[in-house]
Amino acid sequence: MPLPDKHEDEPVAEIDALKEKYLLLLHAEDSAKRWKEYADSLKKELMEAIGNNYAGTIDGTKVIGYRPIERWATARIMNDYPDLARHYFTDQPQFDIEKFRAQHPEIAAKYQSRQFRILEEL
Repeated sequence: MPLPDKHEDEPVAEIDALKEKYLLLLHAEDSAKRWKEYADSLKKELMEAIGNNYAGTIDGTKVIGYRPIERWATARIMNDYPDLARHYFTDQPQFDIEKFRAQHPEIAAKYQSRQFRILEEL
């Protein structure tokens, strides 16, 4: 027996008139996903060809830059060197959204994110 839908009573809008756009969206998102995977594989191949160099050239013209930037893969450092990394944590102030919501629900509601996603394909 399936579980009850926890969103059964939420407000809904009938979008029958936009069915074609909905189907186009499904197709576009699928195509975008496949193109993204293809682009990522091409990028990986180019990055491997550049190696430790900072740029790639074609016929002597720089066409791709692959230079270091001021950002590090900190999660990988913490995973690979946990004993060393633990010495470099700081106490960062965190915004307590739950307390803010409890005291200012009308303001918090204006800033609540919404997630658009496909629930079911026709």
